[in-house]
Amino acid sequence: MIKLLTVFWRIMLRKSGPEDLPSSNFLFVAAFIFFLLSQIPVGMRLYQSLAEFFRLLFLDVVLLSVWLRILVQLSGTLYRFRQSLIALFGTGGLFNLIVSPFLFVYAPYLRELSSLDQVQIPAWITLIVFIVTIWSILVMAHIFSKAISKTPSVGLGLALAYVFINFLISSSISVS
Repeated sequence: MIKLLTVFWRIMLRKSGPEDLPSSNFLFVAAFIFFLLSQIPVGMRLYQSLAEFFRLLFLDVVLLSVWLRILVQLSGTLYRFRQSLIALFGTGGLFNLIVSPFLFVYAPYLRELSSLDQVQIPAWITLIVFIVTIWSILVMAHIFSKAISKTPSVGLGLALAYVFINFLISSSISVS
């Protein structure tokens, strides 16, 4: 288990890629469960109901999987799909664990807000969350670029497009 977390960490540092992970069903399921479990502590405090939380979590997983599938299908690298999805789930789980302590305390306040102007979150927490968010997008870009054998800038463009599409769809669903 430590070796696996080390590989995920090395991917987060962009020293390894998804190709360094085995393409096994067991690892896929384990990384998926790790990703889900890593979101539960903050998600349960942030959302009004468990149904809303799990609906948005399910949407995130489906969007990420479909986006990656489209990318590898169009690039002719479908054989990298499972390893890349394992890398996305594993690194996503680690990012969730990193940022959770900072969001956990403020989640109840954020849930009740109609505007972010109404809460006083310490600047250092906001900065940490911002840095981790940028870092996670860069890691996603790294994984995408490795998955489709393209340059890091192409991976970054695809990661930013994914984040934008995910935001639009998630926002429209949570509003309705």
